[in-house]
Order: sequence, then C-alpha cells, then structure tokens
Amino acid sequence: VLFLLYFIIVRARKLFKCYPYMKIRKLVIDTLRNIGCQPEVDKKTEDVRFKYQGEGFVMKIESNATLTIYNSWWSVLDLNDPKIENLKDAVNQANMITMPVTVYSIDKDESLLGVHSQYSMFFTKEMSDKEFLFTTVLDSFFSAHQEVRRRFIALSDVQREDKKKDRVRIKGFACSEDVNMKNE
Repeated sequence: VLFLLYFIIVRARKLFKCYPYMKIRKLVIDTLRNIGCQPEVDKKTEDVRFKYQGEGFVMKIESNATLTIYNSWWSVLDLNDPKIENLKDAVNQANMITMPVTVYSIDKDESLLGVHSQYSMFFTKEMSDKEFLFTTVLDSFFSAHQEVRRRFIALSDVQREDKKKDRVRIKGFACSEDVNMKNE
C-alpha cells in the first residue's frame, strides 16, 4: 500500500509539474497587466511573454526574488555589411552607460548579426510601486536601443569622414605636402 501511494505521488508530481515560483509569477503577470501588457505564460519554458510599446519581451522568473527580462533580435545587420564592426563597437560603448546589457549573436544560417538586451532585477511582493518599477526598467530597454543606434551612426559618420580624407592623388600632380616632403 505504501509503495502504491508513493508511486501515485511521484507520478502525479511528474504529471502536474508544480512551477516553484507560482506566487511571484502571478504577481509579475498582475503587474504587467496593470501597465497595459497582455502577458502569456509559455507552456514549455514557463517564461512570461509580453509586448510593451509594441516590442516583444520575455521574462524569466529565476527565483522568488529575481527576474531576468530579455528583448531579443531588436536589431539585425547582415554579416557582409561593411559597418558590422561599428555595430559591435556601438554595443560595447553603450553597455558602459545603459542599465540593460546589450549583446550581439551571429546566426550563420541566415547570415545575420542580431542585437539583444537583457536586464536582471530583484522583485518581491513587498516592493512598493511595482508598476513604476516595471515601466522604468522596460523604458530603459528603449534608451539602450537609442544609445546603440546613436553610437552606431556616430561611428559610421566618422568612418565616412575618414574615407573622404583619403583623397585620390592623380599622377603628375603634386600637392604642397608632397613637394615639401620631397625637398626635405
């Protein structure tokens, strides 16, 4: 009888996997709804998926007090694009001043470099003004996007200016710098 009872309990646990952070997930879902999101729980991963200002996010509940928010593939660049190093540098520079960490990954099959951001935070039921916290953190993702784009454009402009400075020298003509160099 004890063996049968044990077997039933083990089978029931496997059949009805209990999500360990159910209370915090419910609080996360309620808070997201309060700020106008329509969160959904991914049945396979138990992650919370939602859109905020039209952008897709995934929230992974790491523990009873820790969340990680992911914003994947918010920008892409073809691997053959000559400005790819500018994007990598822009990501590295932006990480020095933005809250979310921005990274890039390579999809060799599609020949793309993808840009992603993530932010880990503490979140408990005791915290006050949860909606303000979520909107502040989620808005910071958009600030990170803008910072990466701003730095990418600036690096591309510098690169374009450097190319303009490399002027074409026509054979048979000498500029004053060339003449001075020959006379020295």
